[in-house]
Amino acid sequence: MAIKLPEKAYFTFHELMNRWQCTENDLSRLVISGQLKPSILFGKGTLHSVRWEQYILDGSMWATQEIDTKNALDSYAPCPPKACWLYLQKPVQQGPLDCDFQLATDVREPQIPSYELDPYCRNWFEIGYFMDMQEIKARGFFMLEEVAKFESENDEKTALITAKSIVCTKERNTLLTIIAVLCNEAKFDYTKAAKTAGFISSTAAKMGVPIGETTIEGHLKKIPDALGSRAR
Repeated sequence: MAIKLPEKAYFTFHELMNRWQCTENDLSRLVISGQLKPSILFGKGTLHSVRWEQYILDGSMWATQEIDTKNALDSYAPCPPKACWLYLQKPVQQGPLDCDFQLATDVREPQIPSYELDPYCRNWFEIGYFMDMQEIKARGFFMLEEVAKFESENDEKTALITAKSIVCTKERNTLLTIIAVLCNEAKFDYTKAAKTAGFISSTAAKMGVPIGETTIEGHLKKIPDALGSRAR
């Protein structure tokens, strides 16, 4: 008996490939570009809070700069030793389809350190080594929140492109209909596209706006379909 299982809380690299029907390289590019944030379940080793240093930029703007974690781990406040899900942050590209991570956070969108914040930002962690794409594919996950966010944004983009396409098609059909009406009024038979294209091209040249006969003929051949779409 088939039963409906609850929604997955996370997806492995290959599970997401199957869900989106994409290639391994497609997902790798999304990870490298920062459009898709992988996660890890950190349960071994020691995590350390990343220390941030503030400095004035151009005398007016505040910015942040990472301290060298390799040389200052002892000065960092250690995180709780419990296993926890972490979002990998700030990918550093190392090749066409490879990158590595050293920083992670326990929230998807961590607070950006500023002058008013404690330099020890408790939700930024240094994982102690460089995690590359090979390891992400082997032990990384994509949380449901991350997958749903990406799918929602992608659906909105697709809907926008579709809407623009519909508008463009409607406008084109309207213009072709107008051309058909004008051809009918001028006693030009648009169904004889080659002959009528010659007449229109000649008239356009006299007006100082030359148009190629082949271009005109191509548009005239689209008129029957445009009229059919408006008649429906």
